[in-house]
Amino acid sequence: MAHIDDIEFIRKEAHMSIGSPRSALARIAHMTRAMIRGHAKKRSNAITVRHLATLPAYLRRDIGLPDNADIAEVVEHGLARRPAGEEMRRHHTMLPHAV
Repeated sequence: MAHIDDIEFIRKEAHMSIGSPRSALARIAHMTRAMIRGHAKKRSNAITVRHLATLPAYLRRDIGLPDNADIAEVVEHGLARRPAGEEMRRHHTMLPHAV
């Protein structure tokens, strides 16, 4: 009987020794994917900021970006929401297609 108990013990030890590296590798893979996603988001935000900074002021106003807005802050967190019930004020600005 002692022999069967030894075999079962060895199986449990083998399973535990295989499971530990698997969980470590899974954690490493998860952290790597998170880092890649974070890097991709930062890169995308940088490209968007660069693009919006090159737009003329009338186009930035046309998409709802105020003249004095911090473009990087808007790209990162979005435009501030208006309180419910406040309607959007449209200025009669010259649109590019009206030129």
